[in-house]
Amino acid sequence: MKENKNISHQLFNGEGFFKSIFDQAGIGIGITDLKGNIVKVNTVFARLLEYSENELVGMTLKEITHPDDYDLDKSSFESLLAGKQNSYTIKKRYLKKDSESIYTRISVSLIKNAGQQTDFCIGLVEDISDQIDFENKYAKEKLFLDTIMKYSPDSIYFKDTNSRFIMVDEGHCRKFGVDSLNEIIGKTDRYFFKEEHAKAAFENEQEIIKTAKPILGIEEKETWNDGSITWVSTSKAPLFDESGNIVGTFGISRDITKQKKFEAELKESQERYKSLSGVTFEGILIHDQGICIDANSSFLKLTGYSLEEIIGKNVIDIAVHKNSLNTVYKNVRDEYSDPYEAIAVKKDGTEFIAEIESRNISYNDKMVRVAAVRDITKRRKQEKVHSALYKISQAVSAIDDIHDLYKKIHEIVGTLMKAENFYIALYDKAKNMMSFPYFVDEYDAPPAPRKFGNGLTEYIIRADQDMLIDSELDKKLRDNGETDLIGELCKIWLGVRLKVKENLIGAIVVQDYNSEHTYGEDEKEILTFVSEQIALAIDKKRNEEKLIKYSAELKELVASKDKFFSIVAHDLKSPFTALLGYSEMIASEYMEMTKEELKEFAVNMNEVAKKTFTLLENLLEWSRIQTGRMKFSPENLSLFKISQQVVDLYIENARKKGIFIKNRVYPEHELFADSNMLFTILRNLTSNALKFTHSGGEILLMSRKKEGFIEVVVKDNGVGINSEDKEK
Repeated sequence: MKENKNISHQLFNGEGFFKSIFDQAGIGIGITDLKGNIVKVNTVFARLLEYSENELVGMTLKEITHPDDYDLDKSSFESLLAGKQNSYTIKKRYLKKDSESIYTRISVSLIKNAGQQTDFCIGLVEDISDQIDFENKYAKEKLFLDTIMKYSPDSIYFKDTNSRFIMVDEGHCRKFGVDSLNEIIGKTDRYFFKEEHAKAAFENEQEIIKTAKPILGIEEKETWNDGSITWVSTSKAPLFDESGNIVGTFGISRDITKQKKFEAELKESQERYKSLSGVTFEGILIHDQGICIDANSSFLKLTGYSLEEIIGKNVIDIAVHKNSLNTVYKNVRDEYSDPYEAIAVKKDGTEFIAEIESRNISYNDKMVRVAAVRDITKRRKQEKVHSALYKISQAVSAIDDIHDLYKKIHEIVGTLMKAENFYIALYDKAKNMMSFPYFVDEYDAPPAPRKFGNGLTEYIIRADQDMLIDSELDKKLRDNGETDLIGELCKIWLGVRLKVKENLIGAIVVQDYNSEHTYGEDEKEILTFVSEQIALAIDKKRNEEKLIKYSAELKELVASKDKFFSIVAHDLKSPFTALLGYSEMIASEYMEMTKEELKEFAVNMNEVAKKTFTLLENLLEWSRIQTGRMKFSPENLSLFKISQQVVDLYIENARKKGIFIKNRVYPEHELFADSNMLFTILRNLTSNALKFTHSGGEILLMSRKKEGFIEVVVKDNGVGINSEDKEK
């Protein structure tokens, strides 16, 4: 080793020129012996490895070479020593003093002396760490770009300033239906697309080149030469060279054809939904736990809100009455799907009965709730009204006392509206009297029957009109002299006429002393609807009472008849005994009697006969008075009831004879006639028909309107009348 150092000393100190180059070179230089021992390094080399020159001299190449690169360096060095090559250049890593590696490029050759012998090797070392870093970075970026260009689902392309393709990814080949990139490079969009798309693409790319501003996320309609259409979402930007000059454009396009189709289908579906929900009478609400997502026009009309007023807001809190909130929220939480009822509130504060039917559905990829809402307020009112009518009808059949019937009617009306102050007024047109058989009021006592006057009740009867009268209208009517104040002044008064067919029999009235809003048009409509049934009920009950009265009178009539027959038997017996005595004596002793005796007997018989006739006339007159047959009393009659009495009279006789007797008189037909006379006529006609009809025959009592009159017919299929008698 000492010998080598001496030689090295001679070499570097004896040759001043070489020493100057060695020390002042811009690259690292190292001298080793043929075994790889370092004998001399310059300052650049030492600084490169962060050693001093003295520290490196005596070290071996192996010590400062990265383990992974040593074999390559050793192999090349051995090849050099073997004379296989004069020099070699390789890239290798050295280890710095702190063990950090550094990339270098070394060129190694042998040093020969004057005798052409080789004792040393010289290596020129260049730091290429920055280059290696750049190459590695470039390699990574290239790998990344190659990966994107090969596997990206999007289409990536680069174009020159004339919009010709200069580079595309593999996806473009698949998209354009070509086998290699060469079939695309150098061509423009016009080669693949129709002018509609090609022109638009060219224009926006030229705008990018002109302004250097990118275009991001635009939708492009691609019209292909074969007529097909696709859609892409495209972003394009300027392409710069190393000097910052624009040399073209690059773009990324994503196929959104399926998305556009889905959007179109979704839009069509939404339009269908809007159309269907718009024409349905049901309110449709889509919400998420009450938060409004959408609503149809019927729902908006139903609640009085606009879509802008409820969208994004809790529509349950807005449009549901506080008494129904718990029910609605519970049914939403439990996903209840059967119809149920709740009280809803409109924007103006009015309430209505809502029937709600809800389901969970998927809407825009989210589970929400769709509710169908129906206003069933009218239906519920109608059901209440029908129930009231049924109860009134039942009451008529079940209640005997008419005052109890009035009380029941009051109770039934109270289920339809507020009716603390309620009365029934009856009008007797013939007597021009008003009576109040039922009267319940928190202030006024029941009024006594009175002459038809100027109260509100008389006013609606006189006007023949149902009326809703508030305090303002009440005052106006009194100021105009049309009505008088009777009783306490109320805030609202509702009176409805009681009519049986066209016959006005009275009125039914409810009133409130505290609030003018208690009754309105709805209550008026309801009370008007039930008033006909109430009138019929009152009329029927009154007729039943009349029938009871008639029954009592009939009993009296029968008793009078019995009394009449008793009187006849008693009072006519004596005069007839006298007449019989006189006539018997004349008949048996006529020949022996003188003229004077015959005259006396004749005079006596005449007197007895006169007295008997007078007595008979008196008895008949008395009987007529007792039976009322001496007075013609026409009145409004139900022809059906009279004809039914006749049928009831003969039905047993007809049954025994095997004859069918039926009442086919129209129930609505009324007559103005004397009931006794009408009954007698129908009785006689029916009796004759029964007499001349054979077993198995049929007798019909019928009626029909004819030229302003009612034609009454008793029809049978008996023997009939011969032609001669018909003419009579």
